[in-house]
Parts: sequence; C-alpha cells; structure tokens
Amino acid sequence: MMEQTFVTAKIISNRLIGDAVRHLTVQPERQLDYEAGQFFLMRLRDDKGDYVERSYSASNFSNRESGIEFVIRIDPSGHLSPLVGRLAVGDTVDLKGPFGRFGLAMAKDLKKLVLIAGGVGISPIRSIIQKSFSLNEAYPIQLFYGFRNDNDFLFREELQKYASSGRLELVTTVSTNNGTRAEHGKGYIHLFLENRIFKPEAGVDCFICGPPAMVKETREKLLTLGFERGQIHLEAW
Repeated sequence: MMEQTFVTAKIISNRLIGDAVRHLTVQPERQLDYEAGQFFLMRLRDDKGDYVERSYSASNFSNRESGIEFVIRIDPSGHLSPLVGRLAVGDTVDLKGPFGRFGLAMAKDLKKLVLIAGGVGISPIRSIIQKSFSLNEAYPIQLFYGFRNDNDFLFREELQKYASSGRLELVTTVSTNNGTRAEHGKGYIHLFLENRIFKPEAGVDCFICGPPAMVKETREKLLTLGFERGQIHLEAW
C-alpha cells in the first residue's frame, strides 16, 4: 500500500456556527476519496513557523464538487484550533488521509441504526447520516444528540429536515440551562436512551462519537440496556 502524503487544500469557507465552533470547508488540490465516518490529519504552521497537526473527522459524505467539511471547536489553549479560527477564504491547509474504520462498513446486516453524538462529535455522525440517506435503503435511524446549549445545536435545520422525512427520529438534550428551548431534554444524552432507543436485537448497530467521558458513559449504558459489544462502535476525540 502506497504511503500517504500531505495534500494542499484551499479554504472555501470558514463559518462560525456555534459557541466557538467553526464549520470549515476545504477543496484539496487532488481528489481524496473517503468513507462516511473517516478522519484526516490536518497540518498548519504556527506563528513560529513550526508544523502543528491534529486529526479531524470529515463532517460530510464524500462530495467531489463541494469539498471536504470539518467541524472544529476553537480552544484558545489548543495548538491547532486557534490557527483554524484565523483561516480566511483562499488560505491553505495540508491534509493527509483518510484514516479510520468508524462508519457503516462496521455494521453487518443492518436493520436499524442508532447514532449518538456529543458536541462536535456530530461531525462524523452527520457524514454517516448523509450517506445513509443517499443509499437506496429504508432502515430507520435514531439520532441522540447532546450539546451544551441551544447555540451548539449544530446543523439544526439539516437534521430537522432529515427528521421530517419520518425515517430519522431526533432526540436532543442540553447539559446547561443557558438559552435552552423546550424542545430539548435537560441533562446528558446517555440518560435519555432508556425507553427510547431501539430494542437491542440483531441488526441494530450503535455509533457513538463525542468527548471520552461521554463515549464511555454511553457505551456502559448501552451494555446495561442489553446491547452486545459487537453492536457498539466508538469514536472519541
């Protein structure tokens, strides 16, 4: 297998879409095919001229015309994300990838799909949803999405549109009381799985992405609800 190298990608857009969350769209100089759920290594130079690297999941399903999208929370104390916050249209980043196995290929004989996201963990989950709707299949999907407050309900209109199709059930929760709407549950997302999630039968696969603590707690909850380890797929950041 040929060793992967970095590819230059031009910034198409860099929008603020949540509290310190950027929706970055880039167009690589050559096509980088990837599966829904995979991630790339992103590289930039810092103010000292040194390279800084970090991995980010693609937030859209592979689309040659629209480029590759990423959802990145800007951490002022971080090494790379503050640099992302300063990127302008026409600037460039270096990408290497794709990497990872997180995605629909991990599900065998899929009959029902459960997606659970925390914060910017919606990134690969959104990619999986886009691919699922592009397939000529009709298996039902549940999306459990938890975030800090209503400002961090990323891709609200898109997700609500998927939910309006009747194929996707959307459950949202907030972990703070700031700017909370009545449509959201109050508390952490793993606390809302019981009595809502599909029964843990054959053909039901669960994909979790979010902060490590959220992923761990959600995995343990799914096990207590009767899901087998092979039905639970994880991606922590």
